[in-house]
Amino acid sequence: PYGWVVRVLFGLYMAATAAFFLFGKLYLQLVEVLRKTPVPLWNVLLIVVGMLIGCYGERVLNNMIVEEFAELVSYVALVGAIHLYARGKSGVHAASA
Repeated sequence: PYGWVVRVLFGLYMAATAAFFLFGKLYLQLVEVLRKTPVPLWNVLLIVVGMLIGCYGERVLNNMIVEEFAELVSYVALVGAIHLYARGKSGVHAASA
């Protein structure tokens, strides 16, 4: 019964966050961080492919096993990316040291 209130409040929160991001010029810091941080391309590619295969398996094939396997691939790739950043193998910690 309170869904419409929550949606309005969430919309206001998102608008305020976007205004803070734009008027505070935080996008400049975001661009700088993304420029300095190397992106693990294969991990990101596996995450995107896993999401696409999961959607295809769920909606087109109606096969939950394909969907769950694709989600597993995405989660393993995400854990791999986190592991690379935590261990400094991506060059993030090596560049700052």
